[in-house]
Amino acid sequence: MEVDPVVTPFLDEGRHTYGFPVGSQQHGAAPPGFPGGVPVRRQRYRNWLDQIHVDDVWVCTPRSAADVVAVANWARSRGYRVRASGHSHTASPLVLTDRQPDADRVVLADTREHLTGMSVEAGAAPGIRVGTGVSLRELAEFAERHGFGLPLMPLCGELTVGGVLAVGGHGTGASTAPTAPTAPGAADGGSGSLSDLVAALTAVVWDKPSGEYVLRTFHRSDPDTAAFLTHLGRAFITEVTLSVVPDYPLRCVSEVTIPAGELLAAPEKVSSRSLAALVDRCGRVDVVWFPQSERTWVRTFEVEPERPPESRPVVEPYNFPFTDHVPESVSRAVSLVVSDDPRHTAELGEVQYAATVAGLAASASADLWGLSKNLLLSAKPNILRYAWNGYAILTSRDLLQRVVHEYGTFFRELVDTYRNQDRYPVNGPVQLRITGLDRPRVTDAGEVQPPALSPVRADPENPHWDVAVWANVLSFPGTEHAESFYRDFEEFVFGNYRAPYACARPEWAKGWAYTAESAWSDPTVLSGTVPAAFGDSWDWAVSRLHAHDPHRVFGNPFLDRLLVAETGGAA
Repeated sequence: MEVDPVVTPFLDEGRHTYGFPVGSQQHGAAPPGFPGGVPVRRQRYRNWLDQIHVDDVWVCTPRSAADVVAVANWARSRGYRVRASGHSHTASPLVLTDRQPDADRVVLADTREHLTGMSVEAGAAPGIRVGTGVSLRELAEFAERHGFGLPLMPLCGELTVGGVLAVGGHGTGASTAPTAPTAPGAADGGSGSLSDLVAALTAVVWDKPSGEYVLRTFHRSDPDTAAFLTHLGRAFITEVTLSVVPDYPLRCVSEVTIPAGELLAAPEKVSSRSLAALVDRCGRVDVVWFPQSERTWVRTFEVEPERPPESRPVVEPYNFPFTDHVPESVSRAVSLVVSDDPRHTAELGEVQYAATVAGLAASASADLWGLSKNLLLSAKPNILRYAWNGYAILTSRDLLQRVVHEYGTFFRELVDTYRNQDRYPVNGPVQLRITGLDRPRVTDAGEVQPPALSPVRADPENPHWDVAVWANVLSFPGTEHAESFYRDFEEFVFGNYRAPYACARPEWAKGWAYTAESAWSDPTVLSGTVPAAFGDSWDWAVSRLHAHDPHRVFGNPFLDRLLVAETGGAA
């Protein structure tokens, strides 16, 4: 495929191996006193969006969890920091910050080569013990070979298990109506985050009696586990045991004829094709609303024990090739919008919609059936590279349609306001997915708590909340006025969705805390709005993460700023 040169920063054409550009390795002397036998090198670091750059950082490849412990103890003694590193498929500065000033005293620990063991843990509640460097796709393939599946998965499988758990990664899936087939996880309200599937984990923690970092295994019955389950990179997890379910077949149907006005209709004007009704029927719904248009691509996922005659069977994931190999017409439209005349954004939306309709037909992928992983994993990393904002909006099921209607209404109004000023900050789609929440529950080991910092942790002050809307607005990196738009939109999200109606929290791996110039920068959002959205669990989790790493070996300047307890003590 010929790609217009201006577009190549937004496409993966094989130039990068995720966060580390090919050919950037520099072998030579290790940092002073670095543990012998642990391979270490100098490399350039780039995150997936190519917006966080560190030109020269130490990268080591621990061969075991014991190597991670050795590196942590060395770092503590030498004043270095250690950052767990995987595929760097993130936007936010949770691993490294852009041009990080102390990067010469940081070691990235690449987990992907050796922290990759997997085994089935038999028992009344089956699980898979997995190293945090394993990709979700590899985990799903292993689970399938043993007759298991995960009740939820993010769209992209080329993410490490450790990376997804660190940010509370999610899929799509809420409880269905009583008459609908029950999906795994739906019986208790639907799946929330992948972090809530963790039954046990092993972390590198400070041991005060011995005066060094050690490995310690935490089970869900241990209260401190809740702090580690979504730790934002403020801890180092080497392996986890994830709860799994018997594998299950899904049918995925794509619908491209529902206008956004009907999908996000006011509650008093809903139809059977409105979003809340689709969630009632299917549980799993994924929405793409194309930019500056009423066009949508809606995918519904339903449990189907037997293949419907009209469905095409699939035995591998990633069955929408037109999203991974961008058509030339879309490439040209992107080039025009980004580099030449942003007023063509509306045309880009129409071109993307037309390419989706044509791609579904050409790949016979409008109606698919197969085992869970083959339907839930649908996006490779080499899609168009957008910068996202991201929020989880918690509410009650009966108010779901109101939430998405208000979201869509304000989005249109803000786009119109900017367009009237001849500004076009949004040139990507809106994406919506619905999940359940992470809730306390009773197990054989007693009551266990949900991940303390999960964006969809249930709120004990508002027990009527039982569903979350994960909402993203996408634009290409570098789009003029995008940060200003995101700031204005964020003010609406945090201001409109308030208790007892709803609550908004950041999606950690994406964009939030906007100023007019950049994300992750607004001091009021970082120090006030975000901690308040988590209630008492914020200070508790921050204090426990600090207790297990008092020397802040596992941290960076951004986390130092974010993870500060309300009591005023640094994390």
